[in-house]
Order: sequence, then C-alpha cells, then structure tokens
Amino acid sequence: GDGAAACRDELLSLLFALRSLHAFTWHSRRTLLTSLPHLHKILVVFLTNISQLVVALPHPTSPSLRAKSRSEPPRTALITFANHCGLPEILLMIRSVMYQTFAAMLPAQYSSRFVPLLNMLADDVTRGASGDFPVAEFLAHFMHAEDAVIDLVDPFSEVSKDAATTIRQVTARL
Repeated sequence: GDGAAACRDELLSLLFALRSLHAFTWHSRRTLLTSLPHLHKILVVFLTNISQLVVALPHPTSPSLRAKSRSEPPRTALITFANHCGLPEILLMIRSVMYQTFAAMLPAQYSSRFVPLLNMLADDVTRGASGDFPVAEFLAHFMHAEDAVIDLVDPFSEVSKDAATTIRQVTARL
C-alpha cells in the first residue's frame, strides 16, 4: 500500500545519498578527508547511525520480506530501475554501498565507532541464505571474474551444518 510505497521512496533516497557519499569518500579520501579531520568524523557518525537503522530493518534475505515484496501490486514510481526493485533489493543495495564506502576509506581513518557497521558485516557474511534467495546469481553478479569461491564450511562444526548444503550448491553452480 501507500505505507510500503513511502518506505520504498525513503529507502531509495537513502540509497542515493549513500551513493553520493561513497563517491565523495572515494574521491576525497587522500585529500579533504585527511586534511580536514572533522569531515571524517561526520562521515563516521553518519555511517554508524545508518548502520544502526539498517540493522533494525528486515534483512534483505528474509523469506517473509521477499514474499511480501513479490505479493505487492506494482505501482507508479517516481524512480524506476531497469529491473524489479523491491524493498529486499533496495536494502541489499544500501548494505552494499555502505560496505563500499567503508572500504573506500583509508585504513588510518578507521574508527572504533565503526563497530556497529562491522557487526552488520559479520552478520551478513555468516547468515545462512533461505532457499528462495538467489545466492548463485547474487555472488556471480558481485564477484570479479578472477575471484575464486572458497568453501568455508567446517563439516564438524554445528554452526556450519545449516549453511553447508547451500554454500556447496553455490560453489558447484559458480
């Protein structure tokens, strides 16, 4: 309904702001961000606050969020994409741009205030994907051609057993 549409529009606005912030960070990481440390502090506070917001929202791989997104009727949008772009895809892009922005910063600029962002990253890379999440397509889209898939599943660990089949299927498909 209108609430979901408003949420989508707000998340798209956030996504575009993050993309602009990423471009600024990338282009000024060796200039303005090093010569004007207060800009770096503003960047850290913004990314930290946004990571706390994003963690409070449903995870993009959530089966219930993906099912709800598929069941919503299409609407006329102010902003459109070439492909379907529902809430799960927008949330995934927001997380991706946040990580790209963090990676664009010089290591000397990292801060202990990034703990919420690092916790979000740790959750993302250790989360098992549901059966309806297109893991192989997702990984194929983001991995560089020269990257190799590594099977990180420990068959003797209770924690790894749930994700073992999924990870090995993705490895085989890639």
